Amino acid sequence: MKNLLFLLVIIAAFGNCKSQKEQATAASPVADTKLIALQTFACRGFCPIYTLTFYNSGLLEYNGERFVEKTGAATVKLTPAEVAALRGEVTKTNLWQYPDEIKAQVMDAPYATLTVWDGDKTKSVRGTIDRPKPLLELEKILKNLAEAHGLKVIKGVNPNEPANRN
Repeated sequence: MKNLLFLLVIIAAFGNCKSQKEQATAASPVADTKLIALQTFACRGFCPIYTLTFYNSGLLEYNGERFVEKTGAATVKLTPAEVAALRGEVTKTNLWQYPDEIKAQVMDAPYATLTVWDGDKTKSVRGTIDRPKPLLELEKILKNLAEAHGLKVIKGVNPNEPANRN
């Protein structure tokens, strides 16, 4: 009888346990979806090349490629107030109203792509400094948020300067 009771307790304990992966999946809110991303591209100079991806949960993923102070990946967490303000700016800017590419008048200006998500739908707008003012302002907001959390994205890094050589 003692053994049967012990066996039932063990079965009940294991039956109620979930793997860490199952617990993490269950704990991940639906809000942990992508909100907006900024991807920058090269120019003939030392324009920083990186991607910033902002999630509804407040996660900010950074991936620095070239001409940045930090190459590689990093993540930071935005405050709830920052996420709410960012959502408001994304909604106000409404990327859905713009064409996929804004034609450039300046030949060597750095390109950037803004991408927003709405459920399964995405909308990307690519262009240079010739983009409409609301798009440039939204890009500035994204860069300032990254800078506020220690990610240096505004100024490019000249790899030929002695201080920047690895």
